[in-house]
Amino acid sequence: MFGIGGFELFLILLFGFLIFGPDKLPAMAKTLGKAIAKFRDAQEEMNKVIKTEVYDPNSDEPFKNPFDALAKVGEIGKDDKKEAPAASGKQESFSERKARYDKERAAKKAE
Repeated sequence: MFGIGGFELFLILLFGFLIFGPDKLPAMAKTLGKAIAKFRDAQEEMNKVIKTEVYDPNSDEPFKNPFDALAKVGEIGKDDKKEAPAASGKQESFSERKARYDKERAAKKAE
């Protein structure tokens, strides 16, 4: 086990008891066990995401390019959003942007 023999493990446990005491050591082991379990769950979830979302063994290119998915999301977002003055090339100052947001907010309240 991790290259540690029985005697070395005994010494580690002995020093653990001496440093932390027998009442805190089981609580620390429980916390460590929960942390390892959470890490394993996260690792399994990551493997599942990679196998389902990134890797496709049946296609010509088994690894999908994540930038293609981002480009598709960007194209969808362009159609749905209104074009702000900052997007037309002119940089909008903070006060101009605040005034525009205030006008939009007032128009929504008036409806």
